[in-house]
Amino acid sequence: MPASLRPFAKAVAPAVLTVIVVLVQWLSSGTFDEREIATAIAGLLSAILAYAVRNGSEGLRRFAKVIAPVLLTVVGLAIHWAVTGEFDRTELAGAVMGLLSALATWLVPNA
Repeated sequence: MPASLRPFAKAVAPAVLTVIVVLVQWLSSGTFDEREIATAIAGLLSAILAYAVRNGSEGLRRFAKVIAPVLLTVVGLAIHWAVTGEFDRTELAGAVMGLLSALATWLVPNA
């Protein structure tokens, strides 16, 4: 990664992963609709959180950049379930994407 982008590396990881997931969803379904838009929004929020949240130096705060997207995923799923009363493959795919975003954020070294 170019040196100029290294400070943003933990935010770039979920953003790139989101683009890949949205493309896979679009190619597999043949349509670009609410599901792809919801995935894109969740990925964008994960990238923003990964950039905005700062890791601390001790305890769980060392993993704040990883915990934030996981919490975003859990809260988003809980809100969706509370509003619609449903939990189907779309929500499961969103949960998997959120966990993969957190994993990608964790794997990228700190700048």
